[in-house]
Amino acid sequence: MIALRWDSTITARKLQNYLPKITIFEAKQGFNDGSIKGTSGMYSHWNNFNEFIANKDKIESFKEDMKTVFEQKRALGLITGTEKYEKIDKIADDVDFVFLLANYKPASSILKSELDKISDCKFIFSNPMGYGLYERNIINKQDFIKRFLIVS
Repeated sequence: MIALRWDSTITARKLQNYLPKITIFEAKQGFNDGSIKGTSGMYSHWNNFNEFIANKDKIESFKEDMKTVFEQKRALGLITGTEKYEKIDKIADDVDFVFLLANYKPASSILKSELDKISDCKFIFSNPMGYGLYERNIINKQDFIKRFLIVS
């Protein structure tokens, strides 16, 4: 999943003072450990993302594509509430990568093992009972482990 994060703050509402940020999500559905390990697991996706952002030409092209997609969706009326803003000319330089773990058991030693392989990453959690992309709900790996993992 890909989102353009446009924070809901007074500064962010003034486009000339705020740069929206692209966020790429890797969603993992729980119920079994196969969704987080192996060739389509967390570590593999994390490495693929880092290889992708290391290529400046690819990342710049990707950012331009995402700006175009966003403007197309606005023109089609699929994104509302941004009508008063002009076309987005610039977005933040960096791109976030966030894991979304849905229905995953926090007492998983396999999840802990995968996290041990990843140097640093972010997670999103829902609160209260939804998937709004709010900055306060994106946390780093250490905070995720403290807050949600029940592995001794």
